[in-house]
Amino acid sequence: MKPTLLVLISLQDTSRERIEAAFDVIYVPEPAERAAALNAHGATIRAMLTNGTVGVSAEDIDRMPQLEFISALGAGYENIAVDHARSRNQATRTGTWRDGLSMRPNVSGKRLGNIGEKVARRGFRHGSGLPQP
Repeated sequence: MKPTLLVLISLQDTSRERIEAAFDVIYVPEPAERAAALNAHGATIRAMLTNGTVGVSAEDIDRMPQLEFISALGAGYENIAVDHARSRNQATRTGTWRDGLSMRPNVSGKRLGNIGEKVARRGFRHGSGLPQP
């Protein structure tokens, strides 16, 4: 039997399919449907996927007595009752902070070379404009 996962955020179909392979998913991206989903399934939900914008309240956490894990997709968790979840010994996981990720290659302040210069000129002629520092 797969664990029950409550998903409170919108996901692309391919992501949902991958998650549904491992979990019994209750997909509730619309806030108006959350209360009904918790009433119907709150007792069986073991994990939750949300983000910092949508979050989850202490009241909603209390409606899921089997909840063991809350995952926040992205860097923020400002609307998640983290202290309340931790007080119930629930694991919380948040995304990697942007500072912890390696920076993408950047050409700002560097010489483009012949090919790069030609590409930039063509883009400028076709209305792309040049990025401002």
